[in-house]
Formats: sequence, structure tokens, C-alpha cells
Amino acid sequence: MYLGIPTWSVGPASDPDTDNFTKKDGIAYTALNELVCGYRWRACPPSRNPNVATLPANPCIERSFLDANTGNQIYDTFQM
Repeated sequence: MYLGIPTWSVGPASDPDTDNFTKKDGIAYTALNELVCGYRWRACPPSRNPNVATLPANPCIERSFLDANTGNQIYDTFQM
């Protein structure tokens, strides 16, 4: 588990798709200096290829960030 205060922008605050986001100085943010708990784990599904016995070590990592005060998910990302 990780603890931090990240800021993630999503675009111009004037965009109608940003109505539910925090806005400051004309920019919309998923998180703006919010205290978050971050988690990461290996997330590759097993191979369906019968010729591949195992996957490379740690090939896929998923990260999830939750609001430290409410537990609501703020951001989720996947890396291969």
C-alpha cells in the first residue's frame, strides 16, 4: 500500500464531460491534491495458448488509487 497526494488532470473545465470533476483555473481534475491510498498487484491472466507454459516474470501490473477519507476509487491503471 502507498499513501500520497497526487493530482490527475482530465482536460479543460469547459468540456461538458468534465461536469463531475473538481475544477481549478480552467482545468478539470480527477484528483486535485487529495490524500489517496494506492495499491498495486500482478494482474496478468493465465495464457490460453497451450504452447506457452508460463508468462514472463511480473509482466502485468494493475494499480488502483482510493480516496483515503471515503474509500471511493479515484483512478485505476493497467500496465503490460
